[in-house]
Amino acid sequence: MEKKLVCNASTTIHLAKLSIIETVVSQFESYMISEKVYEESVMKAKPKYGDAYVTEGLVKKGMIIVKAVKNQVLVKKLAEDFNVGEGEAETVALFLQEKASILATNDGRAIMACEIMGIPYTTSVSLIAYFAQKKPLSRQKALEALDALEKECWINKSIVLEAKNKVRGIHLE
Repeated sequence: MEKKLVCNASTTIHLAKLSIIETVVSQFESYMISEKVYEESVMKAKPKYGDAYVTEGLVKKGMIIVKAVKNQVLVKKLAEDFNVGEGEAETVALFLQEKASILATNDGRAIMACEIMGIPYTTSVSLIAYFAQKKPLSRQKALEALDALEKECWINKSIVLEAKNKVRGIHLE
């Protein structure tokens, strides 16, 4: 089993929309989101998007843990310093607060913050490829999820192609 993951809204939404969030969540000791991420991915999304109900159900089952970020001064500083939204800033602050193992985000500025701060991070695409290789996701389901990400979620085609090659066992280096 993997360790503690802190996830932002976009990654949580993607995994739910692709119907693989329960598989991914079950591979971690804990899958945490901040209160702001819960608000963005569930409360604001429920009226329009069915995937929000999936995420809400996993929270109710205790599979996704919603945590309050204690240091709101840090959240404001992160938002200002890295020009990220409150959800991304809370995700980084929660990662530090909980001494998590990895942070999941698709946000370019949040990724830059992770790189500058030395925070290990991953993305929706990388999670799909990783768990296809580790086998909790079938190769077929992973390839379908990557296709959907490319078509519906504005993920760069070259990034998706690289992940598909990993899933297929093709390593180009």
